Amino acid sequence: MKRKSPTLSILVFTVLAILLSTATISGAQVLTSTCLSPSVPLVVEEQRLTYTLPSNSNPAVLQSESFAQQMIEGAGWKYLGPLVVAELCKARNVKEAESIVKLNGMLLWQMAIYRAQNRFVLGSLPYSDDRPLYWTRLQVRAAIRQWIPKFTLPLDEDQASLVTTFDRASRGMFSINFPTGKHVKRLIMSGFDPYTLDGGTLSGSNIGTSTSPVYLPGPCKTFLPPNC
Repeated sequence: MKRKSPTLSILVFTVLAILLSTATISGAQVLTSTCLSPSVPLVVEEQRLTYTLPSNSNPAVLQSESFAQQMIEGAGWKYLGPLVVAELCKARNVKEAESIVKLNGMLLWQMAIYRAQNRFVLGSLPYSDDRPLYWTRLQVRAAIRQWIPKFTLPLDEDQASLVTTFDRASRGMFSINFPTGKHVKRLIMSGFDPYTLDGGTLSGSNIGTSTSPVYLPGPCKTFLPPNC
Protein backbone atom coordinates (compact mmCIF):
# COMPACT_ATOMS: atom_id res chain seq x y z
CA MET A 1 0.00 0.00 0.00
CA LYS A 2 1.38 3.38 -0.99
CA ARG A 3 2.10 5.66 1.96
CA LYS A 4 1.18 9.32 2.11
CA SER A 5 3.90 11.75 1.14
CA PRO A 6 5.72 12.91 4.32
CA THR A 7 6.21 16.29 2.69
CA LEU A 8 2.46 16.62 2.17
CA SER A 9 1.79 15.56 5.76
CA ILE A 10 4.18 18.17 7.11
CA LEU A 11 2.67 20.82 4.85
CA VAL A 12 -0.80 19.98 6.18
CA PHE A 13 0.53 20.19 9.75
CA THR A 14 2.06 23.60 9.05
CA VAL A 15 -1.18 24.95 7.56
CA LEU A 16 -3.13 23.71 10.58
CA ALA A 17 -0.60 25.30 12.92
CA ILE A 18 -1.01 28.63 11.16
CA LEU A 19 -4.80 28.37 11.30
CA LEU A 20 -4.62 27.61 15.02
CA SER A 21 -2.08 30.31 15.79
CA THR A 22 -4.82 32.66 17.02
CA ALA A 23 -6.86 29.97 18.73
CA THR A 24 -6.80 29.15 22.42
CA ILE A 25 -5.00 25.86 22.96
CA SER A 26 -5.92 24.27 26.26
CA GLY A 27 -2.97 22.78 28.05
CA ALA A 28 0.76 23.30 28.23
CA GLN A 29 3.28 20.62 29.08
CA VAL A 30 0.47 18.22 30.13
CA LEU A 31 -2.47 18.69 27.79
CA THR A 32 -6.03 19.17 29.03
CA SER A 33 -9.32 18.64 27.28
CA THR A 34 -12.90 17.59 27.96
CA CYS A 35 -12.01 14.11 26.69
CA LEU A 36 -8.93 13.76 28.89
CA SER A 37 -8.99 12.72 32.53
CA PRO A 38 -6.25 14.25 34.71
CA SER A 39 -7.10 11.65 37.37
CA VAL A 40 -5.47 8.93 35.27
CA PRO A 41 -1.92 8.56 36.65
CA LEU A 42 1.01 9.10 34.31
CA VAL A 43 4.10 6.93 34.33
CA VAL A 44 7.24 8.32 35.99
CA GLU A 45 8.78 9.46 32.73
CA GLU A 46 5.65 11.37 31.70
CA GLN A 47 5.43 13.04 35.10
CA ARG A 48 8.64 14.87 34.23
CA LEU A 49 6.66 16.96 31.74
CA THR A 50 5.80 19.39 34.53
CA TYR A 51 9.35 19.87 35.80
CA THR A 52 10.46 23.50 35.83
CA LEU A 53 14.08 24.59 36.06
CA PRO A 54 15.48 27.52 38.05
CA SER A 55 15.81 30.81 36.24
CA ASN A 56 19.16 31.36 34.53
CA SER A 57 19.43 34.86 35.98
CA ASN A 58 18.08 34.06 39.44
CA PRO A 59 18.28 30.40 40.57
CA ALA A 60 15.97 31.19 43.50
CA VAL A 61 13.10 31.71 41.04
CA LEU A 62 11.60 29.08 38.76
CA GLN A 63 11.28 29.70 35.03
CA SER A 64 7.83 30.61 33.73
CA GLU A 65 7.56 27.52 31.52
CA SER A 66 8.40 23.89 32.15
CA PHE A 67 11.49 22.58 30.43
CA ALA A 68 9.35 20.22 28.34
CA GLN A 69 7.28 23.09 27.01
CA GLN A 70 10.41 25.06 26.15
CA MET A 71 11.66 22.11 24.12
CA ILE A 72 8.34 21.55 22.34
CA GLU A 73 7.85 25.21 21.51
CA GLY A 74 11.52 25.55 20.60
CA ALA A 75 10.90 23.20 17.67
CA GLY A 76 7.63 24.87 16.69
CA TRP A 77 5.71 21.69 17.53
CA LYS A 78 3.34 22.98 20.22
CA TYR A 79 0.29 22.35 18.02
CA LEU A 80 0.90 18.65 17.38
CA GLY A 81 -0.27 17.45 20.81
CA PRO A 82 -3.50 19.49 20.80
CA LEU A 83 -4.24 18.34 17.25
CA VAL A 84 -3.86 14.69 18.28
CA VAL A 85 -6.17 15.28 21.25
CA ALA A 86 -8.76 17.00 19.04
CA GLU A 87 -8.75 14.00 16.70
CA LEU A 88 -9.02 11.50 19.56
CA CYS A 89 -11.96 13.39 21.04
CA LYS A 90 -13.84 12.80 17.78
CA ALA A 91 -12.81 9.14 17.34
CA ARG A 92 -15.90 6.93 16.92
CA ASN A 93 -14.26 3.53 17.29
CA VAL A 94 -11.01 1.80 18.11
CA LYS A 95 -9.91 1.58 14.46
CA GLU A 96 -10.09 5.35 14.13
CA ALA A 97 -8.16 5.77 17.39
CA GLU A 98 -5.45 3.36 16.23
CA SER A 99 -5.14 5.19 12.92
CA ILE A 100 -4.91 8.57 14.66
CA VAL A 101 -2.11 7.58 17.03
CA LYS A 102 -0.16 5.67 14.37
CA LEU A 103 -0.33 8.34 11.66
CA ASN A 104 0.50 11.17 14.06
CA GLY A 105 3.37 9.16 15.51
CA MET A 106 4.74 8.66 12.01
CA LEU A 107 4.23 12.37 11.31
CA LEU A 108 6.21 13.32 14.42
CA TRP A 109 9.02 10.99 13.38
CA GLN A 110 9.12 12.42 9.86
CA MET A 111 9.12 15.97 11.22
CA ALA A 112 12.08 15.04 13.42
CA ILE A 113 13.92 13.54 10.44
CA TYR A 114 13.37 16.59 8.28
CA ARG A 115 14.45 18.79 11.16
CA ALA A 116 17.66 16.81 11.72
CA GLN A 117 18.41 17.05 8.00
CA ASN A 118 17.85 20.83 8.14
CA ARG A 119 15.16 20.49 5.48
CA PHE A 120 12.16 21.72 7.47
CA VAL A 121 12.97 23.64 10.65
CA LEU A 122 10.55 25.59 12.83
CA GLY A 123 11.09 27.27 16.19
CA SER A 124 14.14 28.82 17.79
CA LEU A 125 16.17 25.70 18.57
CA PRO A 126 18.88 24.62 16.12
CA TYR A 127 18.10 21.76 13.75
CA SER A 128 20.79 19.68 15.45
CA ASP A 129 18.85 19.57 18.75
CA ASP A 130 16.88 16.31 18.88
CA ARG A 131 15.33 16.78 22.34
CA PRO A 132 11.99 18.20 21.07
CA LEU A 133 11.23 14.77 19.63
CA TYR A 134 11.59 13.17 23.06
CA TRP A 135 9.45 15.74 24.89
CA THR A 136 6.74 15.96 22.22
CA ARG A 137 6.50 12.18 22.24
CA LEU A 138 6.06 12.21 26.02
CA GLN A 139 3.39 14.92 25.82
CA VAL A 140 1.28 13.00 23.32
CA ARG A 141 1.82 9.71 25.15
CA ALA A 142 0.48 11.27 28.34
CA ALA A 143 -2.58 12.58 26.49
CA ILE A 144 -3.33 9.17 24.98
CA ARG A 145 -3.00 7.57 28.40
CA GLN A 146 -5.52 10.03 29.90
CA TRP A 147 -7.92 9.92 26.95
CA ILE A 148 -11.54 8.97 27.71
CA PRO A 149 -13.04 7.32 24.58
CA LYS A 150 -16.71 7.75 23.66
CA PHE A 151 -16.91 4.00 23.10
CA THR A 152 -15.94 0.88 25.01
CA LEU A 153 -12.51 -0.43 24.14
CA PRO A 154 -12.30 -4.14 23.23
CA LEU A 155 -10.91 -6.46 25.88
CA ASP A 156 -7.66 -6.84 23.94
CA GLU A 157 -7.28 -3.08 23.43
CA ASP A 158 -6.60 -0.42 26.02
CA GLN A 159 -4.87 2.89 26.46
CA ALA A 160 -1.53 1.18 27.03
CA SER A 161 -1.59 -0.49 23.61
CA LEU A 162 -2.48 2.80 21.91
CA VAL A 163 0.38 4.47 23.77
CA THR A 164 2.71 1.72 22.53
CA THR A 165 1.52 2.17 18.95
CA PHE A 166 2.19 5.91 19.06
CA ASP A 167 5.54 5.39 20.78
CA ARG A 168 6.74 2.94 18.14
CA ALA A 169 5.46 5.06 15.27
CA SER A 170 7.22 8.15 16.65
CA ARG A 171 10.47 6.17 16.78
CA GLY A 172 10.28 5.24 13.10
CA MET A 173 9.49 1.57 13.71
CA PHE A 174 6.65 1.61 11.18
CA SER A 175 8.64 3.59 8.65
CA ILE A 176 11.32 0.98 8.02
CA ASN A 177 11.22 0.06 4.34
CA PHE A 178 14.15 -2.12 3.39
CA PRO A 179 14.69 -2.63 -0.34
CA THR A 180 14.53 -6.12 -1.75
CA GLY A 181 17.46 -7.80 -3.45
CA LYS A 182 20.00 -10.51 -2.80
CA HIS A 183 23.03 -8.21 -2.69
CA VAL A 184 21.58 -5.30 -0.72
CA LYS A 185 22.98 -4.47 2.70
CA ARG A 186 20.34 -3.47 5.24
CA LEU A 187 21.36 -1.42 8.26
CA ILE A 188 19.48 0.11 11.18
CA MET A 189 21.26 2.80 13.18
CA SER A 190 19.92 3.76 16.58
CA GLY A 191 21.14 5.53 19.68
CA PHE A 192 20.01 7.09 22.93
CA ASP A 193 21.79 9.17 25.52
CA PRO A 194 19.79 10.32 28.58
CA TYR A 195 22.57 12.62 29.73
CA THR A 196 21.07 15.78 31.29
CA LEU A 197 17.81 15.57 29.33
CA ASP A 198 16.37 18.42 31.36
CA GLY A 199 19.61 20.11 32.28
CA GLY A 200 18.87 23.29 30.38
CA THR A 201 18.14 24.49 26.87
CA LEU A 202 21.84 24.67 26.03
CA SER A 203 22.55 21.07 27.04
CA GLY A 204 21.85 18.31 24.56
CA SER A 205 22.95 15.01 23.10
CA ASN A 206 24.54 14.56 19.69
CA ILE A 207 23.19 11.02 19.33
CA GLY A 208 20.08 12.13 17.45
CA THR A 209 22.12 14.53 15.36
CA SER A 210 24.39 11.69 14.32
CA THR A 211 21.74 9.07 13.55
CA SER A 212 18.67 10.97 12.33
CA PRO A 213 20.17 12.65 9.25
CA VAL A 214 21.16 9.30 7.75
CA TYR A 215 17.54 8.19 7.60
CA LEU A 216 17.04 8.77 3.90
CA PRO A 217 13.42 8.95 2.72
CA GLY A 218 12.79 9.42 -0.97
CA PRO A 219 15.49 9.87 -3.59
CA CYS A 220 18.24 11.13 -1.26
CA LYS A 221 21.70 10.10 -2.40
CA THR A 222 23.86 11.57 0.35
CA PHE A 223 23.70 11.32 4.10
CA LEU A 224 23.74 14.91 5.29
CA PRO A 225 22.09 18.24 4.46
CA PRO A 226 21.93 20.34 2.41
CA ASN A 227 22.32 17.77 -0.39
CA CYS A 228 19.50 15.54 0.85
